Amino acid sequence: MAVTPFRHIDFAVHEPVTKEKLDQYQSNVQWLVDNTPVTLNVDTAGRAGIDSLIIVGGRVRIPFVNGYGAGRVYFNGAFASSTYPVVTSGVVSEGYKHLWVNVGGIGEALLADSTGFDIAVQTTEASNPTYPSVVVN
Repeated sequence: MAVTPFRHIDFAVHEPVTKEKLDQYQSNVQWLVDNTPVTLNVDTAGRAGIDSLIIVGGRVRIPFVNGYGAGRVYFNGAFASSTYPVVTSGVVSEGYKHLWVNVGGIGEALLADSTGFDIAVQTTEASNPTYPSVVVN
C-alpha cells in the first residue's frame, strides 16, 4: 500500500468500518512515523541521545455542574511505561469566561504518566444550565 498524505478520518457510531478508512488510518500512522520530530537529549552525566518526540493531541468534553467538572484521559499505549509526558491544555467554553484547569496524575499521583491523567475544570461564575459542559483541548 502506498503511503498517502495525512488525511483526517472519522468513525461515526455504528458506521461500518471500510477498507478505505482502515487503509487511510494505516497510511496516517505511517505518515506520523515518517514525520515525527526528533530531539537531542542530554542526561545529567552529559550523555547525548536522539529520541523521538511524541506529540499526542485530543479533546475531551467535561460535564460541568455547580462550577466544577472533572474527567480522566488515557493515552492508550502512546508512551513507554517509564515516560512522564508533559501535558498542556486549553479550554473552549461558550458559557464561561473565567476557568481554571488543573492537570494531575491519575488518582493520587502528582504527575501524568504513560497511562494518562486526571483533569479538573473550575470557575467562580454562577452555573449556567444552558452550558452543561466545557471542552478541553
